Amino acid sequence: MKVDIVNTPVKIGDDVGPSVMLMTTKFGQEYQCSLPESSFPPEHAESAQTEEEAPNVLKLLEPLRTAPCLTKEQFNKTGQQKYHSQIYSHGSKCDITGVPRRAEVRYYCDEDSTDYVESVEEPETCSYVFTVHTSRVCAFPPLKRISPTKPYTISCSPRLSEKQYQKHLETRESAWLLS
Repeated sequence: MKVDIVNTPVKIGDDVGPSVMLMTTKFGQEYQCSLPESSFPPEHAESAQTEEEAPNVLKLLEPLRTAPCLTKEQFNKTGQQKYHSQIYSHGSKCDITGVPRRAEVRYYCDEDSTDYVESVEEPETCSYVFTVHTSRVCAFPPLKRISPTKPYTISCSPRLSEKQYQKHLETRESAWLLS
């Protein structure tokens, strides 16, 4: 969201609509802010496709089974994104905890790159999380990246008492007459 403080004050007591929010700064200045109409899609709209209609994610990942080993590259993470997760349990016995090792592989849609391992983390002892970026899962609509939208603008006007508002109008009128 972008907040724009405009030069047009409003009078305290004027009608306030449903898409208006009143705010006060830490210095006591009141503002009346107009909130934009949101055009967010309904939640989970991209998941409208049934599982039978959607491509099977495991089939999309099948070429990775026979491909040469994935290479590890270092990239910065950017925001939260949906992923397909595969859990591998009952691994070799952990020397420290005595329980079988466990690994989770998270496949993220990355349309503009080759297959690569972004990171390997150990959030718990002998429990690993592999983050893999691949274009192969992008055919599955729920995993496709959502394009960033243009930020909405919230316009805020100073709220003035009747006396302050009249003084503002007089000042503006005299400035207009002088120009």
